[in-house]
Amino acid sequence: MLRINWKRDWVGFLNTWVLIGIGAGSLIAVLILFIIGLCAGDWETYFLPIKIIIIGWYVISMLAVLIRIGVYRIGVLRERERLKKLENQKTKEIP
Repeated sequence: MLRINWKRDWVGFLNTWVLIGIGAGSLIAVLILFIIGLCAGDWETYFLPIKIIIIGWYVISMLAVLIRIGVYRIGVLRERERLKKLENQKTKEIP
């Protein structure tokens, strides 16, 4: 069903696992703080750390996605330049 070809798109593969790790770690941290807050009966003490974890998760995830987009864009530009050079070589060979 969900198959990622890591040999063809290793940056996307790595980025997927980074996002999964960030999401899982954040979810576990929020759940632990939520459960501790409920058990202690002092919810307000744990509300700020939960907000910080959620904001951190969002920012780090967006940075990972933007890095992935940047790497993809660099690859597209390099491929375009390679094709232009190949085309120029072909036009020079034709008399």
